[in-house]
Amino acid sequence: MSERWIGLAVGLLVMFGLALADPVSVPEPPSDKASSFALIALAETRPLLVRVNAVLDGKPLHEAWDAFLDDAFRTLDRNGDGSLDEKEAADIRPTVFAAGLSPVVQFRRLDADRDGVLSRQEFFQWMNRQFPGGVRLQASRAGADEFNTESDALFDRLDLNGDGKLDGNEIRRVPESLSRLDFNEDEVVTFAEIQQFLGRVPLSAEDAPSGQERRPRLRRELPLYLVSRNDPVAEWVPEMLSRYTGPQSNRLRSRRLSRDQFKISPTAFTLLDQDKDGELDSEELRRFADIPADVVTELRFDTTKRQSTMGHRPGSDDVKVVSQPNAVVLVLGKSRVEITIANGQRLLTADQLATVNREMARRRFVDLDQDRNGYLTSEEALTFSDFREFFAEMDADGDGKLSEKELEAWLDRHLPLISKAMSAHVVVRVNESSGGMLHWLDANRDGRITPREMRNAVQTLLRVMDRDGLGKAGMPVVVHLEIGPATGMREHAGFSAGSEDATPLSAPLWFRRMDRNLDGDVSPQEFLGPAAKFREIDADGDGLISAEEAARYDARHRPVK
Repeated sequence: MSERWIGLAVGLLVMFGLALADPVSVPEPPSDKASSFALIALAETRPLLVRVNAVLDGKPLHEAWDAFLDDAFRTLDRNGDGSLDEKEAADIRPTVFAAGLSPVVQFRRLDADRDGVLSRQEFFQWMNRQFPGGVRLQASRAGADEFNTESDALFDRLDLNGDGKLDGNEIRRVPESLSRLDFNEDEVVTFAEIQQFLGRVPLSAEDAPSGQERRPRLRRELPLYLVSRNDPVAEWVPEMLSRYTGPQSNRLRSRRLSRDQFKISPTAFTLLDQDKDGELDSEELRRFADIPADVVTELRFDTTKRQSTMGHRPGSDDVKVVSQPNAVVLVLGKSRVEITIANGQRLLTADQLATVNREMARRRFVDLDQDRNGYLTSEEALTFSDFREFFAEMDADGDGKLSEKELEAWLDRHLPLISKAMSAHVVVRVNESSGGMLHWLDANRDGRITPREMRNAVQTLLRVMDRDGLGKAGMPVVVHLEIGPATGMREHAGFSAGSEDATPLSAPLWFRRMDRNLDGDVSPQEFLGPAAKFREIDADGDGLISAEEAARYDARHRPVK
């Protein structure tokens, strides 16, 4: 199901959250890689390898996931015969849909031996294809496109002295420079406003480009691959061969990589070069995730205490590893891989998630029942993907009307399994910022540059600039990775709320009313109270009041009953 109800689900509990712990160094991870998964990022000179050891509520990830699969199989096997028939197997659909996957379950493809039922092994194999080793790689919304010409023009706009580089002063003045493009003065710079500034797109809807012209064309300058336990596919191999071989006159040799082409450490190359011929073929590259990693991270998530902690250990000499609050950054040439963890305040237990999602479903039912007759027709359910997708199953008596009683029965049947699945697997959410300025500024790819994004971009660009400044050719290529249990990630926690804005529905009412541009923050311009009160609520002093700060302020000043 979609991402939007998790914003509300998290918001309902945010005031009870605990702050994230700072990163700490960790000892050598266990030699058994079964508890790990790996991420391969294909940088411009060589691949970067990140190994991740994740622990969920005290259990290694693979143990938590296998325990869920055992529980799920027993739950689905309603007649207790040790296998799943087609009807029983179909009950997994809401669970995979809640995780953002297609709800289509083709039983014949799952039934590998064609005996008409799914064995435990067949069920495990299918679920591990959907969630390899309990991990789900999820690309964030693409948002607006980065056209090179627009990025170049925007760079020139920020280059105040016209010397072709951004110095520290120009980078610090990015918010001020961008504010001149905010034609409607709502403090958010949209891509439409940028293109209007460039003289390319008028603001009127009737004159806007067609959907075909505005379709995002994402550039994958830093491809990322997930490597899970017993991965049989090794999708990274063809891309490695084509990316690092360079021009080749001999087509046969293009299927191998020499030491000069594949610039990993001599020790790692030797480990991969099983036949000792000085080159790596596709079979040898399949084992790339087995060599020493550039960084090993250990992530621990405690949903009961609502805590996330992150540790790391560097593993190579040519990759710079920078530790930041709640983040680890790998730097190799122009390529950067930034790893963060899910905010502990957002983590929910399976029971908490089930409770919140049930309440969201009830609220959505009331919203859709516009004629207030106590039931939904299929037409009324059309606007909400969750009800639309499962309407026929929810309508138990088949009369074309979904009553509250039928909805509650369906939730009783499916919410426990959905919530357990969310709490037992990890999501790796991926954002790529290619070398253009637009991707650097629009961090969440929603086509809007908010004041917080401007300020964050300033800090990031200041970190990556060299002594002479930051030129167009030196713009880093970055992959941002946020890792956490699905219960703590917006895209992966069940039902959706139907709201497109960034402000949690559970934020204080005064906050929602003041956040007029719907960017999830209240700025001094939006705040209607005295400046002293703004500074009091703005706990971190960054000049913006977040929904979390507003909730904490209200909690402190809530009358004692």
